[in-house]
Amino acid sequence: MMKNNHYKLNCRLVNRAFAILLFVLISQAGFAKIQQTVNGTVVDDSGIPLPGVTVQVEGTARGVTTNMDGNFSIEASSGEVLLLSFLGYNSQEIVVDGEEDLEIILTENIGELNEVVVVGYGQQQKVDLIAPIQVVDDEELKRIPTASPTEALQGLVSGVTVSNNGAPGATPSIQIRGLGSVRGDFSPLYVVDGVVTKDIGFLDMNSIESMSVLKDASSAAIYGVRAANGVIIIETKRGKKGKPSISYEGYAGIQKVTPGNFSLLNNEDYIDFTNNKLEANAARNNSTFTPFDPNDYPDNTNWFDEILRTAFTQKHSLNISGGSENNRYFVGLNYFEQEGVVKKNSYERVNVRITDDIDFSDYFRAGISTDMSITKIDHLAGGLLGQAYRNPPVYSPRNEDGEFTNPDNLGLGQYANPAATLDRWNNVEPFTTRNISNIYFELMPIEGLTLKTSFSADISNYSTRNYARAWNVSIIQTDDSNALTRQYGRQFNYVWDNTITYKQEIDKHRFTVLAGSAYTSYFSQFLNGFNTGVEYFSDASLYLVNGDETTEQQASDGGSKRVNQSYFGRLSYTFDDKYMLNATLRTDGSSSFPENNRWGTFPSLGLGWVASEESFFNESEILDYLKIRASYGMLGNSDIPQGTYILPVDNRPYLSAVFGPYDSTNISQGATITTAVQPDLTWEVVEEYNFGFDSNWFDNQLSIEMDYFYRTTRDAIFPVILSATSGVSTPSGGNDRAYLDNNANILNSGLEFLTSWNKQVNEDFTYNISANATFQKNEISELQTGTIALYNGYRSSSISQVGRPVGEFYVYEVEGIFQDQAEVNNYVDEDGDLIMPNAVPGDFKYADNNGDGRLDDQDKISAGNYLPSFLYGINFNMEYKNIDFSIQGQGVEGVSVFNVKRIDRSGNQNIDQDFYDNMWRGPGTSNTYPAGDVLGGRNPDPNSFNVESGDYFRIRNITLGYTFSENSFFGNALSRFRIYASATNPVTFHRYNGFTPEISGGNPTNRGYDNGVYPISATYLVGLNINL
Repeated sequence: MMKNNHYKLNCRLVNRAFAILLFVLISQAGFAKIQQTVNGTVVDDSGIPLPGVTVQVEGTARGVTTNMDGNFSIEASSGEVLLLSFLGYNSQEIVVDGEEDLEIILTENIGELNEVVVVGYGQQQKVDLIAPIQVVDDEELKRIPTASPTEALQGLVSGVTVSNNGAPGATPSIQIRGLGSVRGDFSPLYVVDGVVTKDIGFLDMNSIESMSVLKDASSAAIYGVRAANGVIIIETKRGKKGKPSISYEGYAGIQKVTPGNFSLLNNEDYIDFTNNKLEANAARNNSTFTPFDPNDYPDNTNWFDEILRTAFTQKHSLNISGGSENNRYFVGLNYFEQEGVVKKNSYERVNVRITDDIDFSDYFRAGISTDMSITKIDHLAGGLLGQAYRNPPVYSPRNEDGEFTNPDNLGLGQYANPAATLDRWNNVEPFTTRNISNIYFELMPIEGLTLKTSFSADISNYSTRNYARAWNVSIIQTDDSNALTRQYGRQFNYVWDNTITYKQEIDKHRFTVLAGSAYTSYFSQFLNGFNTGVEYFSDASLYLVNGDETTEQQASDGGSKRVNQSYFGRLSYTFDDKYMLNATLRTDGSSSFPENNRWGTFPSLGLGWVASEESFFNESEILDYLKIRASYGMLGNSDIPQGTYILPVDNRPYLSAVFGPYDSTNISQGATITTAVQPDLTWEVVEEYNFGFDSNWFDNQLSIEMDYFYRTTRDAIFPVILSATSGVSTPSGGNDRAYLDNNANILNSGLEFLTSWNKQVNEDFTYNISANATFQKNEISELQTGTIALYNGYRSSSISQVGRPVGEFYVYEVEGIFQDQAEVNNYVDEDGDLIMPNAVPGDFKYADNNGDGRLDDQDKISAGNYLPSFLYGINFNMEYKNIDFSIQGQGVEGVSVFNVKRIDRSGNQNIDQDFYDNMWRGPGTSNTYPAGDVLGGRNPDPNSFNVESGDYFRIRNITLGYTFSENSFFGNALSRFRIYASATNPVTFHRYNGFTPEISGGNPTNRGYDNGVYPISATYLVGLNINL
């Protein structure tokens, strides 16, 4: 048996990191900081004392509040930073420099509107924002123990749909404001410290300062052609002036499969179910059968128990930051490990992040950042979960000799032994290395003017290995090839940005002007190799050259390249802090399109009015702030399949035309065209209108935001069906005769709500309650000539057509179950002919919805799709003295899931307990569930019985923490010591017959199908935070 080599990635690096941390802790314990008593008074800008202001030493548990006279007294060391915060006022940071008596002025901050928000190619004060940009800070993100930062957004941001895959290291599917593309990419654009990328799975959560979600076209238009699906800007942590700060965060815990609403049959029920099917078949065919004897099948195997496990997960992050007035640095080390709840499936990652910002003078600064990561993935065994669903429970994984049991010997049909599949599996991605680096230079020749140039590089190298060892378990589990497949690849993404920014404030006028250019180059290569006869001695022996010398090795390679050139500008203008205007214009050129359509121009305009600043609002006692916003913008989408507009010529021998006599060996090889293309293919263009308001109430304790959006994708790329005589196939090599063209319009519209209540009850107790909700609608509003609808999915059960959502399930409507032969005979058309002549009692009865006496596509109904019509999140956080507690919940409504694993069965495969308990067993026993032999071979047509509700509500996370008072450990060497316990995804409420109704993956027209999805895990862990 092949050994499963599950090795730890860079264990030495992790061990050394812990050794360094321990050394620092012990060293610091021996050298107590010299502290002094700092006294101070806090007043507002009118000189009135402010009671209740929180004064805390940064990164520590030391904190006090000001008394009724605004006075405070606190112990702090020279060089430490005092953080002052008070609801409704701007926070301040004061560096302790030996002065013992301070007078501090806090300025009023209406709803914290003066905070700085990261936007495209710059920053803006929140008070000047017109677009719906939602910011999630690091504290909210870190509550979810995950390798993917995007997964942590689930339930936190309105208008954002996140669908998770439970597999370790899997990238969640994320959509902002619906779905606007059928064949193009529908994931958002990510910008990490100015570096543009399509994936942020490499980032350590502890290195993120904040994530800003740009949801509408006006905010994203500055990124033009790449921003059609929204933009998420990630600002990472960088160094700050002051003495070195060392922080550690780590956790360890277990992961278990979240219980689903189903269970499979045990051996007794399975034999009864199988005999019931055989008896029904015999009765219908006027034949006899010999029932299976339960005593012959004493084994009772739960196959999920054989392939699932309680998995281990851990993370350790060490951050070091500090610097002088002119040089600030940050160093972060991270190790993350996650075992899968499916055996032999795991993910490991090591991160190193370094940043340095240098002020050479008052006029010139520069900085550099680099994030290096190494990941290793042991992939999931192909088909394993489906085998566990369908295998009979009546045999053991291994026989008495220790060999894998051959299911063929049971006499129940042909099956794949899941335990053997798992044992043979050896598909790993040994190393993926990635380096994302950025260097920038800024010149400020005069006040308000900034010239900036930055260069970014995103370089990754990957390799995969798939080894199929020779085996002979059963008829369908036999192979003597010892086949090895290896793949190597690399990707390069370079971005060069140049911007000029001018900011000025004159009397009541405040404006910012931005102009810039961007050049992007993407290049990728891959090389595949295959050979047989590779004997296994260890993983180190798995190389193609060790294969059978008599067998010719196979190899293939390929790659892609694209270039974008862009020019952009933006004007932001505010008058009297009441009237705002924001306008952008971007022109993009992309090599993804033919020369005559390579350039596109994308404008946007936003207007804002702070109505609460008008004189007629001064008398309001409950409304503190009200801003009304409206915007319009255009975006482009260039992320389409590469080479779509290029006519391919194929000269492979087995496909090409040849010239010469039929029986001659002296022939000339020709070439053939197998695919039609549209040579004038152009951009998918998004137009969006947004109307909304921001408001604060009751002394800024309550905030309410609302937005309505109307978003249209014009010229969406959609397949055009050709006639059967065209002689071509789809560009992807499928069987449908089609080519891609700009011939569809897709509409997304919706309403978003976001509300938050913040309350400081007293100096010991504060809490926050927030909620968000989104109502959204998706619809194909137009299809041009040549296209009726697009079919996809299981047995073409997904349809995309005018007036309906993308990827809607299109199935026969089940009216009930035929109870007896009389019902079958009475189901006739106007001429008395049987509508379902092959039906028998116990079968589904399909509705003849158009009344023509025939069952065809015209009778099918739309049964929903995977896009939620309503999504929401609820969050509660509180702090009482040293205790902190938080709970998050999120859910979706209006979702449908096609349960493929229930219908797609054959022979004597197992079934779930729900079906067995409710199936039709004779007249009057059920009018909802069919007879047991209906599934699979009989009545296999997709129908409404197979489409189930995918609605759910999930307790996303529960965290309870305690921060020890200073001097509790190591004297005063530790400025903060917090422990916590956390549960993620502990409970999910749903009605779906499966592990989870949350289905991720697939293209937009082929999603929501459950044929054995990876289960979502519940994670239970304990962790700690340490600051020095």
